[in-house]
Amino acid sequence: MDYAVLALSAVILCVALMLAWRRNGARRTGSSLPTQWPVTTRPLLSRPEQTLLRAAQMAFPQWVAVPKAPLSRLLRLQQAQDTQGLYALIAPQVVTLVLFSPEFVPLYCIDMVSDDQRSRDACLIKQRALAAAQVPYVQIQPDAMVSPAALTQWLQRDGPDAEPATQGTTQSVSQLQFDSTRSHLQDTIDSLRARRERGEPWDDSSPSQLPADPALLPRGEPGKRRALDVELH
Repeated sequence: MDYAVLALSAVILCVALMLAWRRNGARRTGSSLPTQWPVTTRPLLSRPEQTLLRAAQMAFPQWVAVPKAPLSRLLRLQQAQDTQGLYALIAPQVVTLVLFSPEFVPLYCIDMVSDDQRSRDACLIKQRALAAAQVPYVQIQPDAMVSPAALTQWLQRDGPDAEPATQGTTQSVSQLQFDSTRSHLQDTIDSLRARRERGEPWDDSSPSQLPADPALLPRGEPGKRRALDVELH
């Protein structure tokens, strides 16, 4: 009976000591916090990064575009001799934009890179790690003219060893897109002219007569095509 009382007293004493320790620890933590917090909000993405995100959402609506994704959340380290060393390299890295499948499996990683040594070192780490995981890694210069058509072209062409896309590269892609759109419009005009000559009625307000090209969408009005005045001769 005495042993039971002693054991119960010991348990109560341990619980009391633990509660006192936790209370003192919380008090010390609260007292060490600053009384003033001179902070304010800031945009998560820069303007070029915002443009990249919008272009990805327009070009690939079937995928999930996530900005500022930590590389450590995209990769799982397998058994290796230097696991801690590899994690130390991967943990600080952040990818500008990641395209995921609906099941949130990473499909493409897109980075906006600069010319400083720190950025080059970080890109090399991400390039090697993503190549080992067989995830395509595309690099884009901040001054690149990003558009849905250009982004589609980069993902079709670029891989882990590709050079960063530059403004000149984007302009050439935009020229190809413009030529394709112009050819489509010319075919539409020829078809409408032939129907008019045959006396067939046609509805010039039908949206199906125009190509669904994002370049023709007016800014600030997504989902609406810009009115095109086409003169038939």
